Amino acid sequence: MLTGSLTGKLRRRRFESTAPCHAGIQPRRDRYAVVKPLRAIADLLREGKESRDRLRQALSDGMRLGIITRTELARHPDRKVFEGLLEGKA
Repeated sequence: MLTGSLTGKLRRRRFESTAPCHAGIQPRRDRYAVVKPLRAIADLLREGKESRDRLRQALSDGMRLGIITRTELARHPDRKVFEGLLEGKA
């Protein structure tokens, strides 16, 4: 990745990828995978360790800020669960 500075000089920076390139590569234990906000909320819902009120707030904030779109929500396999979460159903 190339980054620029105020002086106009370009530097090459290295970033280590934690996401698997294909199904055969697993991320290392000491790193975290970067996922989209909707995926993170879905994972937390499945784990059941986070309160539904807090996840409802995260989902509505994500939609309000535009980092979660209605299209993305409509295409997600758990869309019914998300709709129920937004409506306040348990």
